[in-house]
Amino acid sequence: MNDDPNRIDRVLQLLTSKERRRIIEYFHHVESDTATVEVLSAHLGRLRVEAGGTEAESTDGYQNELHHVHLPKMQDYGIVEYDPRSGHVRYRSDDQAEAITEFLTEL
Repeated sequence: MNDDPNRIDRVLQLLTSKERRRIIEYFHHVESDTATVEVLSAHLGRLRVEAGGTEAESTDGYQNELHHVHLPKMQDYGIVEYDPRSGHVRYRSDDQAEAITEFLTEL
């Protein structure tokens, strides 16, 4: 059991972003716990195209957004380790975040 009394608030704040939920889903469904910013950016782009966006819209800015916003927030929470120099991301499974993400996906 985690002793952080604000843990649920922190995980809910983390999961307010669709992109961060999609990153968690990505790692939950692949065999590896590592990826690069490029791979995650391409994954988010594919999902945007599937949702009706264009390919140009889907790739522009995702790498910057991941680098400057999403991955640092996920690292602060402790769900990823991110090396901005190499662009490598290591996922650290979190049962609570995964359960909430799965629940939200089913809605």
